[in-house]
Amino acid sequence: MRKFDVHTHCGPWNSIPGRKWEADSLVALLRSCGIEKAVVSSIRAILTDLISGNQETQRVIARHEMLYGYIYVDPHRAEDSVAQVEALQAHPKFIGLKSRDDYHGLPYNGPAYRKLFSAVREPGLPVLLHTFSFHSMQCAIELAADYGAPMILTHMGGWEWRQCERLLGEALPENVYLDPVSSISEPGKYELALAVVGSNNLVFGTDCTLFHPNLAIGAIESSELSEEVKERLYWGNAARVFFPEG
Repeated sequence: MRKFDVHTHCGPWNSIPGRKWEADSLVALLRSCGIEKAVVSSIRAILTDLISGNQETQRVIARHEMLYGYIYVDPHRAEDSVAQVEALQAHPKFIGLKSRDDYHGLPYNGPAYRKLFSAVREPGLPVLLHTFSFHSMQCAIELAADYGAPMILTHMGGWEWRQCERLLGEALPENVYLDPVSSISEPGKYELALAVVGSNNLVFGTDCTLFHPNLAIGAIESSELSEEVKERLYWGNAARVFFPEG
C-alpha cells in the first residue's frame, strides 16, 4: 500500500550529533519502509527557535521531492509566528502548521492559542498538534471547533490513550483527525482511534526520526483494521487533507 507520513522531523535532538538525523538519512529510511510522501518539521523550530528552524525545514523540503513542511508556531512568540505563516504560506511545499502545548506550557483552548490560530486561520492550512495527554486532546478538540481546517491530534493522549473511550458517541468536529503513533504502542489503540473518529479521519504518522517507521507500521499491520481502512489510513485521508484539489 502507498504510504503518506504526516509526522516526521529533521535535525538533531537536543544537540545529539549523528548522521541519522540528517534529511538524506531520513529520506532513505522512509523510502526503505515504502513511504512515498512525508511532512517534516525542524527539531530546531520545536526546541529552540521557530524562525531558524522553519528556515531549516525550507532548505530540506527544497532539496527532497518527497518531503513537505510544517510551519512551526509558538504562542509565546505570536507576532513572529503570524509573520512566519504570512511569509511561508504561499510556498508550494509548506502545507501545514505545527505546535505542541507541553513545551510552551499553555493549553490549546486557552486565550494564547485561540488568539494565535484565529490570526492564522485564513490560509486554511491543516495543523498537527502534539497531544500527549487526554486533557491535551480535549483542549485541542475545542480549538479545532473554532479553527475549521483539518487538525491532526498526534499521539492520541500518550499513556492515557484508553481514556479516548470517553469520546465514543460524542459528536466531534469533522475536522478532527487522529494520528495514534507514540512511544506507547499497545494493542487496541488503532482500533479505538477508528471507533472514535471513523475511517475517513485516521492518518498515518511515524514520529520519525524519534522512532523507526516500523513502530507505527507494525502496530497497524498487527491491528484488526480492514484492508480498506488501512488504505485510507496510510494514504487516502492524508492526500485529501493536504491536497484537497488532487
